[in-house]
Amino acid sequence: MFFNIFKAETSKTRKGFSFMKKHRTPGRFLRIIAGLLCLLSGLFSGQASAQPYFNSFYPDDSLAKKLVIPFKATQNLILIPLFLNHSDTLWFILDSGVRNTILFRLPARDSLQLTGSRELQIGGLGMGASIKALHTYGNIIQIPGITGRNQDVLLVRDTTFKIKNRLAVNVHGIIGYALFKDFVVEIDYPGKRLKLYRPSAFKSKGRGRELKLELIDQKPFIQVPVTFSRGKSSLYRLLLDSGAGFSAALFMSEQERKAIGISGVYGTLGYGLSGDMKGHLSRIEALRLGPYTLQNPIIAFPDSLAASKDILPEYHIGIIGMDILKRFQLTISYPHQKIWLKKNRMFRDHFLYNSTGIEIERPFEELPLYMVKEVREGSVAAEAGMLAGDQVLEVNGRDAKEMGLSELIALFSGRPHKKLRITVLRNGEELRFRFRIPDEL
Repeated sequence: MFFNIFKAETSKTRKGFSFMKKHRTPGRFLRIIAGLLCLLSGLFSGQASAQPYFNSFYPDDSLAKKLVIPFKATQNLILIPLFLNHSDTLWFILDSGVRNTILFRLPARDSLQLTGSRELQIGGLGMGASIKALHTYGNIIQIPGITGRNQDVLLVRDTTFKIKNRLAVNVHGIIGYALFKDFVVEIDYPGKRLKLYRPSAFKSKGRGRELKLELIDQKPFIQVPVTFSRGKSSLYRLLLDSGAGFSAALFMSEQERKAIGISGVYGTLGYGLSGDMKGHLSRIEALRLGPYTLQNPIIAFPDSLAASKDILPEYHIGIIGMDILKRFQLTISYPHQKIWLKKNRMFRDHFLYNSTGIEIERPFEELPLYMVKEVREGSVAAEAGMLAGDQVLEVNGRDAKEMGLSELIALFSGRPHKKLRITVLRNGEELRFRFRIPDEL
């Protein structure tokens, strides 16, 4: 899931981005850069072919060894600025879980001069059908300091894919493998910085604990031990997905979930390319990354319809997302097939979720108007009388128009037992609701 409001730049200035040359000072080590994430937020898969020797990214300065890129963060996702065919600034989700670069929103009054070759049907997580996309080729993608030529981009043409209503942020697309394959990527989530290193110049000393990375179908997987509430532990191969805003997801049948005692809360887990993703949320005992143990994380268990084997091959058992990955200084190297982890100040943050049962969207990007899209059956919001279609006016005395969507979601995802006072507009009448955030897991 990804939310919040960002105003896109309208000029092609690169102010604020620094491309650094190699320092000669002894003992100074270069750092690396890292990843991203959606969709549910979301997992996308395309079918366009790639020609690696034609479509690589290269530094604009041939002597430079490291690129530093400030990014915007919203709902655990990373947004980086780029230029497509010399466009104005576009904002793309950095998503290690996608194979193809996807453009799902054209900028207003901007001609990108895309050259299309064929129409494709692409799909991802979610309850809906696949959607249409146009495979475009020969594109130039510029990220401040580096340039990629002859880039394949999938243009989503399905007008029913209203991702901006769920994001309320100027996001135009997603980029993943095209960038990760050419650089070592370090993510400093608290500092909101990416660092990109040339693989030949990268030094791993001081990066933290090293784990093996397995590339399958141009996507990164790691082995993760998971301990469930009954003390039973299993080892899973999970997709390292910086484009997923949740903690982790495991794709299990209902019988498998019951066998390990998974119940939890049922509802909308997020949304992907093929629509909303339904399933269960449950808190488990622990999840371990190398020597680091994360206690009581919240795990998503999507319905089989939302995680069809038509979309997910047999090797794809689950996802580890940014609500876990953001707790580390994370370095990802496709060229070395390794990752490095070092705890940051967010490591011990509590794992929280929106337990009110209220799903919010912003139907008109131009207006600070927030509507209740869905109220989960049996939730505290449903019991209080809130309904889908209610317009949110105030939360805890604060005017909703003065808040971003991500800020509203954060209020609904607060600590258990916190009081909420919500004022809505329904059929011209203002209604007020009061309840406490429950501890459902």
